[in-house]
Amino acid sequence: TQQVRAAERVMDGLLTDPLPPDLNITGHGPDWLILETILKRPGLLTPAQEGDETQVGRPSHSAMAAVWDEIERFIEQAKNEPQPFTVLLDTLQSPPYGLRRGVLPLLIAAVIRPHLRVTTIRRNGKAVLPITGAIFTALCREPEPFSLEVGPEDTLQKAMWDLLEAKFVGADSDAGGYGLVRAEEKLYQPLRYLSLGMIRWLQALPRYARDTRTVSAEAQQFRTLIGRAVRDPSPILFHDLPRLLLGEAARPERVDADRLRQSLERLMGELEAAYQHLLHRLDTFAVRLFAPDAAPTCVDGRSALARWGDTLQARSPHPLAEFRFSDPRAEGLASMLRVEVSPGQFWNTLARKIIGQSPRDWNDRSEETFRRQLQEAKAEVERELLGLTVEAEQAVEVNLNQGLNERAAYRFRQVTLSQQGRRLLEHFKSTMAISGRPLSPDERRQVALEFLRYVLEDEEQT
Repeated sequence: TQQVRAAERVMDGLLTDPLPPDLNITGHGPDWLILETILKRPGLLTPAQEGDETQVGRPSHSAMAAVWDEIERFIEQAKNEPQPFTVLLDTLQSPPYGLRRGVLPLLIAAVIRPHLRVTTIRRNGKAVLPITGAIFTALCREPEPFSLEVGPEDTLQKAMWDLLEAKFVGADSDAGGYGLVRAEEKLYQPLRYLSLGMIRWLQALPRYARDTRTVSAEAQQFRTLIGRAVRDPSPILFHDLPRLLLGEAARPERVDADRLRQSLERLMGELEAAYQHLLHRLDTFAVRLFAPDAAPTCVDGRSALARWGDTLQARSPHPLAEFRFSDPRAEGLASMLRVEVSPGQFWNTLARKIIGQSPRDWNDRSEETFRRQLQEAKAEVERELLGLTVEAEQAVEVNLNQGLNERAAYRFRQVTLSQQGRRLLEHFKSTMAISGRPLSPDERRQVALEFLRYVLEDEEQT
């Protein structure tokens, strides 16, 4: 109804942080009337004065103050164990209060507001996010599925809040802030925007860093907690995460804020460095694989592969660029010797050619698969290259002279066509026979030439 929607607009303004003047209610409609009669007149809402912010607090009106105290007792009990809302609603609707159910959503929202940073409302055991005016309407209309949990409001909770907000929400780079939450997202649901900033930080990491088990058990648990905090932030951020960061020393009465920050930054740094550690392992592996005895020692995989290519070329009487290999992995590896790849793209390019996946998207099994297939591709290149050099009668050589000193030569092993290969050849022949009729003989020959170049050179262009 119009009255319910008006009350929900007032509650939405009440749940905003910081509180806007008059909860952003304008005009003199039903929402303005609710604001004036239920919040302002009894003293629940103190209007902003010059230099002050709008405040919600215990009212001066004695009857309303008693209601406030009853809801506060319910909140205190919810700090020890979850409390069903049915109990609170029964109490408030019974003597001596005898309140109508229609005003209860607004009153409960007003008292809970100062505790929002540690409040979890559950529906059938699942945390409700975000908490809005419509949620308070629903729990007062049908309270049975709803319960309240309130976390501790102590020095540990404050230290954790300040740390997580500075790290994931704050935009001060000098203080290590990532600025991952927009200003409008901070207006509602403080618990939600903290977990939102954390999950955005995690999702910005390469998938490998989000999945790998090569990091410490603590870093793996940290990743898991961030994922769980999106669905149920309060117990994760103010109980499980502090225990992880401080261990058994996580006691509200003695919080070491510096140690808390250092532990968080250590785990974040470990996850942020996981992908670079993968690339370093690949460089070390490639040096051992391609140039173990090189002098001077190769510094990375790119230089080791180039040194191996020089060694292959020295053993072959033909330019390496002329060879095409039957094994796709071998051809992909050899194509890396024909083109110049920037250092920053080396592993990304090589990994896509060998296993079809960028290292950023790997998991631990991908690394094992890549190492094995790279070794097999190297062995196949050496086998085919030396075989073609020694057994020239088994090789096919194609020389293209396109004029203007544009020459290209290709050598590859002669193989028997598979059934799929024969089907493709027949398809090409029939296409040329039917679709090529309007073409001149020279144009048909040019089509065949372009198709030949495509087949011989497409590995270098992908």
